[in-house]
Amino acid sequence: MVNNIKNTVIEFSKENEEVRSLIETGRRLNPTLKKDENTDYHFVFGVSDLEKFKDSHFIESLFGDVLMLEKSDKLTYTNKINPHNISYTIVLNDISKIRIFFIKENTMQAYINEDSQAEILVDKDQVLVGNSTKSDVCFRQLKPTKHEFESLVNQMFINSLNVAKGLYRKEEIYAIQMFYHVRENVDKMTGYYIGSNYDFNVNIGYNYEYIKTYLPKDHYERYLQTYPLPELENLWSTLFKSCDLFRKQGLHVAELLGYEYPKRVDRDIMQKIRDIWQRSYD
Repeated sequence: MVNNIKNTVIEFSKENEEVRSLIETGRRLNPTLKKDENTDYHFVFGVSDLEKFKDSHFIESLFGDVLMLEKSDKLTYTNKINPHNISYTIVLNDISKIRIFFIKENTMQAYINEDSQAEILVDKDQVLVGNSTKSDVCFRQLKPTKHEFESLVNQMFINSLNVAKGLYRKEEIYAIQMFYHVRENVDKMTGYYIGSNYDFNVNIGYNYEYIKTYLPKDHYERYLQTYPLPELENLWSTLFKSCDLFRKQGLHVAELLGYEYPKRVDRDIMQKIRDIWQRSYD
């Protein structure tokens, strides 16, 4: 099936005059990751006329056994290269998932320059310069600036207080919604923590799916404990564990990067959260 999908896309590119170039990217091109039969396909077409590909009817004729099709006019990080684009997410009956993107042909080189995993499959005009070696360097954890680090810490304090207030008022839905922001803060600080330990030279995954590789077992178990269960008491416990892990990692990152972690503010915020927690049982 792998070769069939790839060959189908290549043939489509060669036969369609509007398609000037084609690259493959994504996890299948990442030399550091293990692939399996469920690994998604990612193809990017450089085209002369985007309008030709706004109608999705050609998808079914191209792949045949389409189980699901979703169209979007937004890409992920490629939006910074060209905001005018079209993408399709296709799931076939054998649950193979294919993401295909259409961008203007004159932005393809900029895309390749941004994507260190890109492999040129078709270049009709012989104008593209590929990467000499494929790597995941463009997806590695970035070093935070001092402002980004301080902003993340402040967001964590504010969001944690919001969770505590919601729990105090017995507003479970609000508390859980606010806790999602706490989880995002913990995830981001975990990324900084791993990055600072590995000189910001590792790929932890777009959804943090590879962090287990870079955390000691006990640290990873603490990280898992920051995911909440629906009962209020469990959410309180999870909130405290999240704040504790965030602090531990934040102190470590601050020390390695020469930043300052606001210990006093952390202490004061945590005391306020504990006060709210105690009052909620009065």
